[in-house]
Amino acid sequence: WTGIAPVLDIETASSFDYLCSNNIIQSSQSSSTTTSTLRKDELAKILFRALNTPATEATTPVDDAPNPFLDLQSSVSAYVKEAKALSYLEYGDGVPVFKREFTHFRPQFPILRKHVIKAMLETFNIKPYTSS
Repeated sequence: WTGIAPVLDIETASSFDYLCSNNIIQSSQSSSTTTSTLRKDELAKILFRALNTPATEATTPVDDAPNPFLDLQSSVSAYVKEAKALSYLEYGDGVPVFKREFTHFRPQFPILRKHVIKAMLETFNIKPYTSS
């Protein structure tokens, strides 16, 4: 990894190496620092690529399905494929990563930590641990 991001520990450095080597982030992007906020479109890209490695132009079963988000109708919108695919990803529980009933994806908005965790749990079909 050749970026200037403040790497705080070995685990963080390894994570950056993986994300950069798989073209999920670029070391020159401001989003590859440990202190900047994560945008919703960036999260969609990271989760989609994690499911579809290697990072290629993976085809998905929903490629021909309608795009549910009004603000991602243009093919030039960044991460359209990723957001759309994750909005249809369900594991029999009827709960997608990104809800289709919301008419706007709002890709440039920062995403709260609790929503990142929810998206990760839904993407990888992990049941939340609710016992104390």
